[in-house]
Amino acid sequence: VEGVIWGQGWQLSYIHPPLQAWIIGATDSLVGYQRWAIYLFSQLLIAVGFLAIWLLARLIVTPIGALVSVLSLEGIIFFNFMTPNLFPDLIEVPFWALATWSLYRALRYNHRLDWLLLGVWLAGAAYAKYVGAILALVMIGFILIEPQARRCLQKTGPYLTAAVCLFLLSPHLWWIFTHNLPTVHRFAESARKTDGIAERFAALGGFTISQLGLVALAAFLVVALRDARHVTKSIVLAGTPTRFDRRFVAVFA
Repeated sequence: VEGVIWGQGWQLSYIHPPLQAWIIGATDSLVGYQRWAIYLFSQLLIAVGFLAIWLLARLIVTPIGALVSVLSLEGIIFFNFMTPNLFPDLIEVPFWALATWSLYRALRYNHRLDWLLLGVWLAGAAYAKYVGAILALVMIGFILIEPQARRCLQKTGPYLTAAVCLFLLSPHLWWIFTHNLPTVHRFAESARKTDGIAERFAALGGFTISQLGLVALAAFLVVALRDARHVTKSIVLAGTPTRFDRRFVAVFA
């Protein structure tokens, strides 16, 4: 309901980043305020996320391995039970998946289009929710630490990504700075306060356990793929990934 109301007035931000409101507002306008369209759009976003993950997996593992990569995600709540809710976490899904796919292609092939698209996806993630900055930081860290990835710093690609991302984010950044940082204040107000080290460790532990619970079914599905002793011919899922591939998957997973 909040997104529907905000979507009727187009702004560069609200007390939350604006992409959710923009999507709901645009969808409502196109179909005459029919609720089914919002639910359909949620499924389309998840479908794009699945497609991007499949495209990435096809570059690293076998075709069957890529299919398993996508199907195992059905064990995560954000890809099943939560999908009817067009909230910022769901909007992040396609942008994170597309950004990771584009980064892998950019590091492997150094095509300018991949670097450009990476900037677009990261900006889209930020417009959806500021947690997208975590993905950007992990990418920067991977480029700095991984030897093969670090070579890209001698070329123009990463700087093109940064320029495109900042260019697309500049209207939003201008708006929040001229309106006294409402999104930052909202974050500070909604964060649960903790007093002392014990409470902080308790909050961290609770968060960790809840996140492990969210991916537990997906982990079970992956474990179920282990070869049984009586199987004479196993199905090849991994193919022949390189050391770079293994590092990339380990870091971004």
